[in-house]
Amino acid sequence: MRIVTGALGVALMAVGAALLLTGGQVKDVAIWLAGSVVLHDGIIAPLVIATGLLLAAVPSRGTVRAALLVAGCLTAIALPALLAEGNPTNPSVLPLDYLRNWLILLGVVGVGAGCLSGCGDCVAAGCADVERAAFTPSERVGAGRGGAGSFRTAPTRRVPGQQKPKLPNREPH
Repeated sequence: MRIVTGALGVALMAVGAALLLTGGQVKDVAIWLAGSVVLHDGIIAPLVIATGLLLAAVPSRGTVRAALLVAGCLTAIALPALLAEGNPTNPSVLPLDYLRNWLILLGVVGVGAGCLSGCGDCVAAGCADVERAAFTPSERVGAGRGGAGSFRTAPTRRVPGQQKPKLPNREPH
């Protein structure tokens, strides 16, 4: 099966090369390929790296990264329609307001990311409240000093009704 698939791929590449050479578009294809390399290495990659560095300090950076990725994909898909917009001679070609629709989609992505980020913060805060409720104030470090306190060690949760284990008596020094 691999040999058949490989042979089919080689045959299709030969057909593509023959069409390219006989069609007289070698120069156009070379310009397009060079342009894609310059676009990727000169604009997109530095922009992505700079954005990643800026997002390192954002608390919910995973959600922001996902939203930026979705927005970038939407932009890449909508870009041909956005650039081709104008007054086409045929009214059935590009009949929609692509700029408005693209902006609406970006807004939906932004609002969705904001909601997800807020929900994530609420869930994290709720988990923290549950953790605090599972321990008595004496089990927290700094509880007697008015601070919120943190846990001394990795304590185990107590089941309601279960007695607290007794610690060994220590002699005062």
